[in-house]
Amino acid sequence: MEKIEATNYHAMVKKREGHTCSFYVAVVLIIGMVLKFYLPVFFGTEGNFLSEYIIPLIPTLIFIFEILFVTLRDIRIPYRIIGMFLAVVFALGISFLATRSGAGKIFSLLSIIFGLYILYAEPLQKKERNIIFWFFTAAIALVLLNGTPGDAILDAAPWKFNPNNCAFLLAFLFCVCFTKLCTVFSWKDIVLATMCFLLQFFYISRTALLGELLFVLLSLVCRAWKNNSFSSRTVFWTILLFSLLGVVLAWLYAEILFPIVGYGKIMIFGKDIFTGRQTIWDFAFDSIREHFWFGVGSHLNEAQFKAGYNEWIMNAHNQAVGTLAAFGIIAFVLFYIAFAFFAAQPYHGEKKIKASRFPAIFLLSVTIMSYFEVYFFSEYDWIAILIAYGLILSQSVKEKA
Repeated sequence: MEKIEATNYHAMVKKREGHTCSFYVAVVLIIGMVLKFYLPVFFGTEGNFLSEYIIPLIPTLIFIFEILFVTLRDIRIPYRIIGMFLAVVFALGISFLATRSGAGKIFSLLSIIFGLYILYAEPLQKKERNIIFWFFTAAIALVLLNGTPGDAILDAAPWKFNPNNCAFLLAFLFCVCFTKLCTVFSWKDIVLATMCFLLQFFYISRTALLGELLFVLLSLVCRAWKNNSFSSRTVFWTILLFSLLGVVLAWLYAEILFPIVGYGKIMIFGKDIFTGRQTIWDFAFDSIREHFWFGVGSHLNEAQFKAGYNEWIMNAHNQAVGTLAAFGIIAFVLFYIAFAFFAAQPYHGEKKIKASRFPAIFLLSVTIMSYFEVYFFSEYDWIAILIAYGLILSQSVKEKA
């Protein structure tokens, strides 16, 4: 078969037999997501080991298998894609050699950008999309069965799931349902989207609720535009600028706003706007200044933890700050350039498929949500992000007449 560029995938998809690469990846990601949550519940310490070191390898093995034995057979990967990916690998590798830590975080970041490309290169077909959607919904329901209510997080049993993780999964599923409703009306999707929204008040995650509202608001605003899609340049610069803005906002929050306002002055949903992140970010910026070029790997705020702070002090709770602190300025800039680059690929060049705005809006919403969490460092989150992105992209891709 003559090789065809990924941007013309639908021109040759009917010639292929069997499932797409994205389908296999999505199935394994869903299985990995459930195991990530439940292995520690059933196997305790051994489950934690399997969860931390074995589960993350599954998507990687699928990615490698599909690239080597499926994708390369049918699709010519542009040199710009290969070059961008290798540049990020090199920069993160240098940081790892300098710090001798952070391998798990490196895996997560590479999985994110590689996953975006795989899901774009071979979008899910309609039947595959329906299967993955219901598998994803069932997997989330299974997680929610063992979830902790938002107001009981401090008193929850150790085997109960964090309410924030449950809320994030609901937010991602909500975005998928909303995208479907904007394409084809369905009472099932209305009921499911409504349940996802209302359950946010049970788990009380302001960040997840922000993500849902932001996705809807941006989608409705963009519908007023004449065209139904973005340019690749628009997507690239928007994603890149909002990603880098995460560092700026964290600095303003911790170094400027908190000293002026202090505790107990601004409340949202009964919670103080200052919940301790300002302390984490204050220490993180000290670390960034001291390890500007190569970062600290997995040792963020380790000295403060040893001095008696809660273990949460070692979680940046901001993806941009966490990436900069872990790997330094060079890897930080290259990763976010690559992230924006891969996010813009569905909108690149003259192609026979046209992606609507929903995939870019979803990634922008996730980027803004990541001002308050490190989604790309956690298999609890980035696996679900990729699944949701694959479903949204597949729903948004349409062949031109």
